[in-house]
Formats: sequence, structure tokens, C-alpha cells
Amino acid sequence: MAPPGIARALQLAGIALHDAALLDTAERAMAACLAPGQLGLLVDGSLCHGWAGLLQVAARFARDARTTHVADRLAELAGPLLSGKDLTDGQTGLLEGNAGVVLALHTAAAQNAPVSDWDACMLLT
Repeated sequence: MAPPGIARALQLAGIALHDAALLDTAERAMAACLAPGQLGLLVDGSLCHGWAGLLQVAARFARDARTTHVADRLAELAGPLLSGKDLTDGQTGLLEGNAGVVLALHTAAAQNAPVSDWDACMLLT
């Protein structure tokens, strides 16, 4: 299974190349990332490798997807981040702290690209 960032990279390549087969591969890869067994592997809320990162990639992916499968799951993906539990061990930074969590939640709630393109450091645009 490809990580969510790879699924997004495939999607961006498919869009750039107007390649329907590549876009289909990207959609299958992202669907695999959202399978229950995969979600169970997430252990924190970080943007780097946790729930916030998956939410941010999924939000970007959903906006460009040809189906609504990923968009339909965004609220579910935000759930652990909205649970009230500290999933970042009190860290405040972008990649492993609350700043990344808040930015990912804002992006998903706004249902559009972040105005600042803050997530360009993750190569999502």
C-alpha cells in the first residue's frame, strides 16, 4: 500500500498528464490508506505522520478527486483530532504539534485550499 502522500503525488501527476489510468490508481491508493486496518496504525495527531497529516492529505486529495469517496470521509478523519484528547503530547510546532493539527482542521472545515499554501512544505500542491 502506498502512503497517502504518494497517493496525492500520483493524483497530481495524473492531473498534469491528463492520465485517467493514473488518476484511477491514485484513487485506489488513497482508498487503501483509509481502510480501517490502516487507520488503526495511526498513533498520534501530528501533521508529520498522524491524524492531522492524513486529514490534510485527504482534504487536498478530495478537492481534486473524481469521486466523493475521500470527501465523504473527512469528518471521520477529523474525529480523533476533535476528541479533546491531546494527541501531540503538548507539542506546539507545525509538524509534530498542535499548530499542524489546527491548520489541518481549518483546511478541512473550510473545504478549500489554505489561503497561505502553508502545506506546500508537504508537497501537496
